[in-house]
Amino acid sequence: MGGNREIELKLRLADASRWREVMAWAAENGLADVQAWRHEILEAQYFDTKERDLQQARLAYRIRCENGKCIAAVKGGGSAAGGLHQRSEWEVEIDAPDSLVTTFAGTPVGKELAELVGDKPLEMLFSTRFDRHAAMLRPDVATAIELVIDRGAIIAGDKQEPIQEIELELKSGSLPVLLDLAADLAARVPLLFEERSKYHRGLVLAGLERQPPKKKPAPAAAPGQTDGGARRLLIEALHGVLKWQTRLLTDSAASENLHRLRVKLRRLRALLAFFRPLLPEEECTAFQQELREWSRLFGPVRDIDVLLEAWQAMIASGALALRGQQWLIAVLSDERAARMQTIMPELARGSATPMFLRLWSWLETALADVGGCRQFIVKRAGEWMQDMLEFGKAPDFADMDVLHRLRIEGKKLRYCLDTVELPGVPAEDLIEKLKKMQDALGFLRDARSTAATLNALLAGKSSRALHREAGLLIGWQARGAYERRESAFKTWRKVRRRLNRLLQAYL
Repeated sequence: MGGNREIELKLRLADASRWREVMAWAAENGLADVQAWRHEILEAQYFDTKERDLQQARLAYRIRCENGKCIAAVKGGGSAAGGLHQRSEWEVEIDAPDSLVTTFAGTPVGKELAELVGDKPLEMLFSTRFDRHAAMLRPDVATAIELVIDRGAIIAGDKQEPIQEIELELKSGSLPVLLDLAADLAARVPLLFEERSKYHRGLVLAGLERQPPKKKPAPAAAPGQTDGGARRLLIEALHGVLKWQTRLLTDSAASENLHRLRVKLRRLRALLAFFRPLLPEEECTAFQQELREWSRLFGPVRDIDVLLEAWQAMIASGALALRGQQWLIAVLSDERAARMQTIMPELARGSATPMFLRLWSWLETALADVGGCRQFIVKRAGEWMQDMLEFGKAPDFADMDVLHRLRIEGKKLRYCLDTVELPGVPAEDLIEKLKKMQDALGFLRDARSTAATLNALLAGKSSRALHREAGLLIGWQARGAYERRESAFKTWRKVRRRLNRLLQAYL
């Protein structure tokens, strides 16, 4: 009988056939030779009541057979972000399936199980069967990490989903060492972040997934808190990137997934810039460059998504009533699919996984101790607001390059204010106005780029109907740009007034 707190990083093999390379990597780095690996064939069944009481309580009950023994386990609570799973686990060796409540009566979770389940019968939800190769790695004297390779399937009725996972469980030592080790492995074997547990994947496969309860947002860095607040915000921003990268891999046709991934990348870069004085300069610059290059990978597809969205907005406005075939939609959709085919292989083989793992490890240790995050946030936010006021003293709203820079600076400020919060000073009104200005300036930029993008895309195409539709879209956006320019100017004046009031409250 035992209970412990699991901390494990789950990664997915981008190419299931390369699992033996994981073992070769461990041997080459002196971490585990051939004899160090143990091999098991594991079968497990997951259970719950008919009413799904355990699932509602965020608990999972599993019976797994291994090496001629049956192990009953309850897992629950915890979190999963960026592939890092942290949860409580209680295990009991059993001779035969018995009452859940009786089995775990002597554990810390026993009372909760008795209240949740009582004498209700349990039913099997789904099962798993997989080969496991595992070895204990000791990269240094203070660290023990169990490296596991699982290959098999989740089975729910007549449905199956493959298991091709790598798990690194931290038995002792520090998280940065585990992350560095994983980055080294991901540089050798293509890996992707796996945010879902086998249990969650099984629920989805069996059609039993329920909407998880909404998590309360964590508070911003509290007065007197040291660098932990900044570290948490940066790592949460990184986890946001990983989450939407996974969603894009799952559904690359959904433009929202691509858009959200790009937004999360920008937010992470903005926060790195905000906290830059606390970070080692050289490494921060290098990571910013890598993130910028990764963001650019998605730019060409997003350009087509913008045109598709503009076309749909034009039709929805009622400005035109087109009948029959819409030729431009077909051309844009084909172009989007072609561009996605050029970037998805890069995404699917986990090209950025080593970089993200290195960045995560670096953020865990790199932040300087400033003796209180509140004072830094106040000072840094004040500097950014003053910089924006200085730049926008008299912006030329006829110069698109100036407006583009104003939009970028406003976006960076909004992302940071929306994340760090200004201690004691409400900034919701400023955030809302910055968003409104960003939208208006974004429309102006899109309107300017539409003609150039369409001209390049339609060069050599002789369809009169196609060029007519392109002309209609260019004209509709030009008309909208005329209206948005005045709106952006008025909103900027409101932003200026709000910035001045906030700075007075600070200073």
